[in-house]
Amino acid sequence: MKKEINYEDIIGKYNPDKVKYRPFKIKLSLMSPVVMAHPWFHLDGIIAHLLLRKILGSLFYTLPTNTPIDFYSILELPLKKFIHETFSFYHASISFFKQENLSTTTIYKRFHERDLSYLNTRRKKISTRSGSLKDHAIKLPQVSTNLVFFYGNGDIVEIKKLLEGLPGLGKKVAIGFGFIKSFIIKEIYQDYSILKNNITMRPLPVNLARASDKIKKMILGFRFPYWARQNITLCVPPGEKIRIKDGLRPF
Repeated sequence: MKKEINYEDIIGKYNPDKVKYRPFKIKLSLMSPVVMAHPWFHLDGIIAHLLLRKILGSLFYTLPTNTPIDFYSILELPLKKFIHETFSFYHASISFFKQENLSTTTIYKRFHERDLSYLNTRRKKISTRSGSLKDHAIKLPQVSTNLVFFYGNGDIVEIKKLLEGLPGLGKKVAIGFGFIKSFIIKEIYQDYSILKNNITMRPLPVNLARASDKIKKMILGFRFPYWARQNITLCVPPGEKIRIKDGLRPF
């Protein structure tokens, strides 16, 4: 009988060094356009993915896909955490592009006869109109930029080590999109991971804003994993000017 893997015990042994937390800025230099599945990337989501891969090693590839696990409560990131009475999230901004030249790109998939020898089948005819070998052309949004920025507050040395294992950003990195040429992470004087000049740098639950402020509101994920229903709520989106309620300023 196959032994069940207790991921929680393995992950729970990781303890970041909070004494080393400092505000920082990350600058990623890209070699190719980024294919997007969402208007922005979340730094805490990227760090969580890289950290899970580091902690679990080869077990990372055994994680269940049909019933994914919400690791927020058991995985502590090497980032400062803002704790509210009803929710919490990490000091980590979304992505900011040096320029946002938006366009679309088409990804083609074709099955070629030369690949027949790799198929484990006795069928004499191969359908390319349906199934896993179906030919298709998918249009995806892309951003042509050479620089991407993030802001955060955490253990700069640990985060640098994690980012060294990040080959690229976005979808279709395996075929060359969003490939990272180099990156720089440096300490900065002020924490801009949540607000910069009162401008939101990430989705923030509306409970943080003053009720009198006229702000845009959207249903968004406010912490990783961003697909989890319990992490989605009414938020102030990035780029909005707000005033944080007295006593709740997250710095």
